[in-house]
Amino acid sequence: MGKKYIIIGITFILSVALTVFFSLNMIEKNPNIIDNIVPKDPLIINNYKIEKYTNHQEDVFKLMIEYFDNEELTNEETAKHIAHNFLLDFYDISLSKSNNINAVMYIYEPLKPRFLEFGGNLYNFYAYYDKKKLEIVSSEITNTKKIKYDYIDDLKEIASKRNLEAYEVTISWKYKDNIENIHTVTVAFIDNIPYVFQVAN
Repeated sequence: MGKKYIIIGITFILSVALTVFFSLNMIEKNPNIIDNIVPKDPLIINNYKIEKYTNHQEDVFKLMIEYFDNEELTNEETAKHIAHNFLLDFYDISLSKSNNINAVMYIYEPLKPRFLEFGGNLYNFYAYYDKKKLEIVSSEITNTKKIKYDYIDDLKEIASKRNLEAYEVTISWKYKDNIENIHTVTVAFIDNIPYVFQVAN
């Protein structure tokens, strides 16, 4: 009877040791796996919140948090942060588990249904790709231009907004194993609140 317990004990210890060894080996080969095991807390500021984010997204979002904690805010700098965070949140879908569209909180409220439709089509297109390669690993604001922006709805369903203070923020960015992409995000202010109205390649 004693030998049986000894054998069971040795087997159990060996099983635990092997599990620990292979787990540590897996983490060493793929350090990002720990992010999926231990979920990060959401990043939140004002009306902006992201639940899942990569290290690069975290760095850029935290710069926005630091900026909003500053007493000397300007519309131009605000537009830069909104545009940068919008682009990363929308186009990085490496952590998306479904077709939930990211970055909706940055969009002008009446345009959200159309944005969700556009985003759904884009995310369905991306579904054919390896999501690991759809992580944005680098990004940089390369130009900012102040403009007067007129929003006129082609469908005549949303009231026009004319002569808005706005900024066209150009951002270069890269996916893993991908050439450089360049997009220009238009951020316009309504009642001093910044909204994303347009994205162009």
